[in-house]
Amino acid sequence: IAGAMLSIEEDPLFAPLDGFTEGALVSFMLLGAVVGSGCGFAADLTGRRAALMCCAVLQLVGALLMTVSWGVGLLALGRAISGIGVGLSSTVVNVYISEVSPAKVRGQLGA
Repeated sequence: IAGAMLSIEEDPLFAPLDGFTEGALVSFMLLGAVVGSGCGFAADLTGRRAALMCCAVLQLVGALLMTVSWGVGLLALGRAISGIGVGLSSTVVNVYISEVSPAKVRGQLGA
């Protein structure tokens, strides 16, 4: 986000940004990732493949919201939604790889 913040600061839709708002925009992705990583149990309920598709949809929706955002609130919401997808995928991907990999290389791929 460091490179994007240079463009955001110059954009009249977002200017002027104070230090707190910049920090909040950066942190919303991390907060979403914390929430998403806590939702890893959803993969047990829905299945790994469905959970991975959900991760992709969350990241896509978040990216679209960030793309069309006209203010700080929508940008923060898009970053939070993308963060949930990132956090969920960080827990689901390793389990999925371990389950679909051949037995002789399973420990090498999942970690």
